[in-house]
Amino acid sequence: MLRRGFSIVELLVVAGVSMILIALALPMLSSSRAAARRNGCLRQLSSHAVVLQAYANDNSGYWPYALEHARQTPPIPDDISNDATLSQMWYGIVGGLWHMAVLDAYNENPIHESLICPADTEMLLELELLAAQSGVDVRRIGGTTSTYILSTAMFLDPVALDPAAPAWEERFFRGTRLDEVVFPSAKASLHEIQPYHDTGYVPGTGPRPIPAMYNVLAADSSAESRRSDTFMDAVIMFPFDNDRAREQQLEASKLDLTPHGVRGRDW
Repeated sequence: MLRRGFSIVELLVVAGVSMILIALALPMLSSSRAAARRNGCLRQLSSHAVVLQAYANDNSGYWPYALEHARQTPPIPDDISNDATLSQMWYGIVGGLWHMAVLDAYNENPIHESLICPADTEMLLELELLAAQSGVDVRRIGGTTSTYILSTAMFLDPVALDPAAPAWEERFFRGTRLDEVVFPSAKASLHEIQPYHDTGYVPGTGPRPIPAMYNVLAADSSAESRRSDTFMDAVIMFPFDNDRAREQQLEASKLDLTPHGVRGRDW
């Protein structure tokens, strides 16, 4: 008995059903990839916690940061203390150089892959350009900054965050000990500089979402993804003419320019 082959209609039905199943599966695959990148980022943050703790154990409980015990200290730009916006910008650059004090933990490699968020495709270059524009010789600091930022609470005296007098002063910088953090489970130590894992957000292509999801390492070494609307508001008012730009900057500063420094909470 001869077997009948598939008709064109049957083949089209099968192809159509297959396309529908593929279309349904693609978002799940995309979501799985995003979750894998986010989890990889959280694992990296946890590995940095081990480095921070080891440094503290060897240095009387102090956190590492770029202007203390660093092998290559970035220069301070002239007259930066006269401009509040530049001062706050410079705090972020210093926060991105924390790893210079512990390069031995990263095989002396200032662009070690664990220092770069797996989802980062643009920000590293932007940080390098920002450092250069602000007076930092990137060759002197090893050629790069980290896309994970050390919270200013870990190296900045809370007086520097007084809205009445935000300015860059050498006296504001001091080492911070682990035991000075009053709420270690609610105080950021390291955090992403951009919400790389926020759904639909592509760094460098437009304004950051508000609120946004950030991967954060707390002072007690716990790492998790947190929404920015759960963070305390930044304490310094940025002098932007554009309300949207000001709102974006304030949102992005919530884990750094926070009330009371190490004595306060971030969430």
